[in-house]
Amino acid sequence: MDKTLRLNLDHLEAVLAQALERQRQMLSLLERKRVALRQGKDQDMVDLTRLEHATVQTISEVEKRRLQLVADLTLAIDPAAKEPLKMKELAERLPEPYRGRLLVMRAKLVEAITQVAEQTSVVRRASESLMKHVNGLIRTIGVVSNGGAAYGQTGRINNEPARMSSINLTA
Repeated sequence: MDKTLRLNLDHLEAVLAQALERQRQMLSLLERKRVALRQGKDQDMVDLTRLEHATVQTISEVEKRRLQLVADLTLAIDPAAKEPLKMKELAERLPEPYRGRLLVMRAKLVEAITQVAEQTSVVRRASESLMKHVNGLIRTIGVVSNGGAAYGQTGRINNEPARMSSINLTA
């Protein structure tokens, strides 16, 4: 195995380690976001969403580097390749210890990505449920503030909105 191939494989291992670390970071952010959502801490939600966005951008950059390294390694292994090999296929064509290390890193990364997808789904469903609840409250407040009764005391349709002098939203 030549020096350039070894160097690219070492870089690929480092990139996979970075990707795994970023996925774990995303899992931590999603857990914190779920707690903030449950506790109703809106500023924490805003801050965590910003951090989540920055982490997604970092994951995207790491993934671009990984794809480029896999493409370079594919050409080094098979110069006639028409498209880059998949990570598993690439690892299986390599000698030990690279094969084993890359397959283990790939498996850990797949597991982390799956966990992130599951946690994202949980947070999304919780957020949607909260939004439905808040929209229901807003509609209820709107009905109350505009007069909820369709008929007045005389039995005729009441077109005048109810007069409200104040509303207490602290309860």
